[in-house]
Amino acid sequence: MHCPLCLAKVAEKVAFTSAGNLSRLFRQHYGVSFQANLQKLGLEKAAGLLKTTQLTVSRVARRVGYKDVSRFGQHFQRPDGRTPGAWRKR
Repeated sequence: MHCPLCLAKVAEKVAFTSAGNLSRLFRQHYGVSFQANLQKLGLEKAAGLLKTTQLTVSRVARRVGYKDVSRFGQHFQRPDGRTPGAWRKR
């Protein structure tokens, strides 16, 4: 998750199709966009790291692909309103 993953590269190198086609197929099959699913997976991984390690929030953010810790905090907080720090204390 710490390496950038791009729909176009996945489409070309893994699915051997165009980015648009993979995007359409992904949404049809999973009900969400490729990017939304990638973000969800990253935030799930972040929750696990916060719970099981002593890594700082900024390190966790970087490990799951966020360069901006503030943006990570915003995205992390959306599902249930808890910040990464509050999640860790729980």
